[in-house]
Amino acid sequence: MPFCAVQEEFYVFVSFSVPEESLKELSQGLEEIGGSFVIKGLPHNSFRQLLQKTKHLKEIGILAPISIDPESFEYFKVDRVPTFVLKVEDSFEKYEGNVPLFDVLREFSKREGVGEVAKKLLRKGTSP
Repeated sequence: MPFCAVQEEFYVFVSFSVPEESLKELSQGLEEIGGSFVIKGLPHNSFRQLLQKTKHLKEIGILAPISIDPESFEYFKVDRVPTFVLKVEDSFEKYEGNVPLFDVLREFSKREGVGEVAKKLLRKGTSP
């Protein structure tokens, strides 16, 4: 099981096909509340392309951490991006779609098991 040492975490599963403007908005939210992007693998199986892409993203203001974790894509059954996952201890909730991060947290705040953590993350953020 991925993230076994982590008690709670917020992830946004993405690929480099997600529009840069969407990545930028999501990154700003992740930087405020803590959390990270997760990608499935290397673009075109190339570390060089990954480095070029991440360098470009940083240059345009996308600063949230990015990790490569194909096992998490399987574990959380992510087959569409972006997908948002809030993991709290042994439970998690996910939401698929290109929507604002804080809208997803508001939805998660209504759900049993992750609601209190989602509310805490909403309080950390400055988005309306």
